[in-house]
Amino acid sequence: MPEYSENYIKGKQNWQRRLQYDEMRQITAVGTELHLLKKPPNEGWILKTLGAAKQQYRLKECRKLGLVGSGFYPYSLLGCWNKQPEIEYHGFDRDSKCALVSQILVRKLNIDNMFFHNVNGETHNYEIFDNEDMLFIGCDVDNIQEIYQQMIISSKAQVYLCLPHKKALVK
Repeated sequence: MPEYSENYIKGKQNWQRRLQYDEMRQITAVGTELHLLKKPPNEGWILKTLGAAKQQYRLKECRKLGLVGSGFYPYSLLGCWNKQPEIEYHGFDRDSKCALVSQILVRKLNIDNMFFHNVNGETHNYEIFDNEDMLFIGCDVDNIQEIYQQMIISSKAQVYLCLPHKKALVK
């Protein structure tokens, strides 16, 4: 694992706190669930990643879709649900508050096929995901290699790194 400077670690922690604050502000806004019902997200990193890889057709064939690092406000999963509501969606996050708030939000939206799990992505068993299913590693997830390895070992699903990761890995 690479060594990071103290300034880098503090900067990343501050950025993650600001991101959580912004997501919570969106969720707690008056009428958020009504706004989302009227105009759910049509985008998100999952759809952008599939579009860039020319793999959008896989969404129609998919039965289960999972995202590690789904966060407080799972806009990527909601964007996919807006396009393919019959798929079973799973969000994974190591922060229990993220999983809980996301679960509450989707229940308010009456979405009964989207589930959120408080798990460590590096050790979780992804065996419920089969050949036609897809797993994604979110944009701000640490330990990408370990999570990727665990997904490959424990599932049969196609694994994707959401776009910003791919761009970072190319540099």
